[in-house]
Amino acid sequence: REQELLLRLLDKETAHFSAAEATPWNLAANDTANPPTLPAGVTPAQAAAWTVVSRVLLNLDETISKE
Repeated sequence: REQELLLRLLDKETAHFSAAEATPWNLAANDTANPPTLPAGVTPAQAAAWTVVSRVLLNLDETISKE
């Protein structure tokens, strides 16, 4: 169930950052004037979408606290 939700989020964010008015480098790069080189086949929209998914995972209670 959680994996399905994360994959849907990834698809939604990839579509969002693929739109003409989107600015994926604002999210996926520290220096938008000098963005990093991406691996072959990876688009800026995909990098931004994965950044969103990574932030979701890193903000989970299970990630932050260990009890």
